[in-house]
Amino acid sequence: MYSFHLLTPFFLYVGSLALYRLFFHPLCKYPGPILAALTDWYDLYYNIIKGGGLVTEIDRLHKLHGPVIRIGPNTLHFNDRRAYHEIYTYGSTLVKDPGFYYGFMAHSPKGLVSTCDPEDAKKRRSLLGPMFSRRAVLALESTIQNKERSSII
Repeated sequence: MYSFHLLTPFFLYVGSLALYRLFFHPLCKYPGPILAALTDWYDLYYNIIKGGGLVTEIDRLHKLHGPVIRIGPNTLHFNDRRAYHEIYTYGSTLVKDPGFYYGFMAHSPKGLVSTCDPEDAKKRRSLLGPMFSRRAVLALESTIQNKERSSII
């Protein structure tokens, strides 16, 4: 009897989270497997149990549902070359996935490359930009040339 009372909030949370992800989440309008909309375990299943079969599964889902599919609760996959410019162009307002970039930059999560918010990245670029201007590089040209000559000798 007491264990039922302890588990009730857990099941209410899981149930309400499932309803939210299926019907009210901003990505709910995109097609894809229900399990993928509910949990990140979908790609874990294909990558671990099916031995890296997520790529094949994504290809199958694109053939079934079209160029944009939902492959996770917060993840879309695009198979349309027109989307490339929108996603990867300089000045994009799309926020990067921190989990993806943390894998590459675990030693410096606050570095320029791992900055996920476009506004933060813009501020950091504005601080570093003057150091990489043509004038700044030309001013250091003799230093670089001298270093190169001394390393040869």
